[in-house]
Formats: sequence, C-alpha cells, structure tokens
Amino acid sequence: MKRLMTVCMMAALVALAWTAAPRAEQASQAPSATDKVRITGWALNMSNMATGANQTIQINIDGWSNPSQRQHLIETFIEKKQDGLVRELEKQPELAASTFPATWGPTPTT
Repeated sequence: MKRLMTVCMMAALVALAWTAAPRAEQASQAPSATDKVRITGWALNMSNMATGANQTIQINIDGWSNPSQRQHLIETFIEKKQDGLVRELEKQPELAASTFPATWGPTPTT
C-alpha cells in the first residue's frame, strides 16, 4: 500500500510539474533552477464509500532536475518501466513534497 501511494504521488508530481512549468510562448522570462512552485488543490473521493472524505492537498516544488537528470529518468522509465523509475527516484534528492494541511499528526508518505 505504501509503495502504491508513493508511485501515485510521484506520478502526480511529475504530471503537475510538467503542466505547471511555463511554456516558452507563455513565459516572460526563462525559468531558472531555483524557481519554486506552490500548488494547492483538492484530493477528491469519487467513490460511494467514505463520502465527504475530500481534503486539501498542498504540493511544494522546491527545485528542478537539470536536463541530464531528466534525460536519465526518461531513459530509466523506458528501459525499466515504472518500478525501475520508482527505484531511481528514491535515489534522487528530494525536490518536492506534498502535504495534507487539514490532517493532524505526521503527514502521510509524500
């Protein structure tokens, strides 16, 4: 369960980082490796069990991979698929984290 949650969170972070990154035609200036992004959204429960279990999620992106790291991760995914990518991401420095601000106690696996 913990591994599945980690994989899902990593996939969500990659997708959000990709969609949040400014495009060349949108950016007034080139992004830098020190740019930080804060995303606040909703984690929704779309099932008919535990209705009302929706909550806020905050994603903090504190750094970005350089082009060579990015290419290495892409190649790892192509060669070793999802499990290989997860193992490789676990070796990388932490660049982002997610939290559930309304949750008491320690944050679940990020």
